[in-house]
Amino acid sequence: MRQVEGVTLYTILAAAKVLGVTPQTVRLYIKEGRLPAKRIGRPYLISGDALKRFVTDTSSEGDFRKPYITEVEKEAE
Repeated sequence: MRQVEGVTLYTILAAAKVLGVTPQTVRLYIKEGRLPAKRIGRPYLISGDALKRFVTDTSSEGDFRKPYITEVEKEAE
């Protein structure tokens, strides 16, 4: 997790830990367009806001994300 100008950015590994999934799953979410990410240099970075929207999005499948909402909010502080 990195802070850049007040924006929290997560690496794929950090996002995977927050979501409780593997880094490969996070890469799949990015590839499918379900989780917005930007490639800055070599690594993909995911904003805290994008991660929070992904976790709270009820239109996507996967109720597994609900318990992680508070985790994302804590990490963002």
